[in-house]
Amino acid sequence: MISLSYNNRKRKGQVLILEEMMMFTLGILIIIGVIYIFDVVNDGILDFVQDGQAEEVNGYIKAQIVSLNSMNCTKCHIIFQIPETIGGEEYTIYGGKNKKRILTHNENHVWNEKNLSIDVIGMSHGNKMLRLDYDNGVIVMRGVNDY
Repeated sequence: MISLSYNNRKRKGQVLILEEMMMFTLGILIIIGVIYIFDVVNDGILDFVQDGQAEEVNGYIKAQIVSLNSMNCTKCHIIFQIPETIGGEEYTIYGGKNKKRILTHNENHVWNEKNLSIDVIGMSHGNKMLRLDYDNGVIVMRGVNDY
């Protein structure tokens, strides 16, 4: 009779250890799941924010180009501040002759494209300021770090 009681206690102890191991494993799985879900949601929010910021930067640059084009001068320029990063990532703005558009992108993604009524050539990458030179119907864009 004593051995039966000892075996029951031994089994109860083994069951308790097994239950604790399962609870620990379940806790680890829950933590991994929460981290994964946070990472997926964070990436989606970051993409949304970057797209919105790129739209704002391109809209601001387009407004400056339209303003410079409407000055009716043969040679003039404006310099204005632009963000160094979009959503924490460096970006490049460039225009191509005969394309009448500006593009904003990073290494992996073209965030935004604006069509214009005037040719824009040049580019800017990681600059604090942007200089737009109007020269007989063409806008030349270049980044300026110190002004």
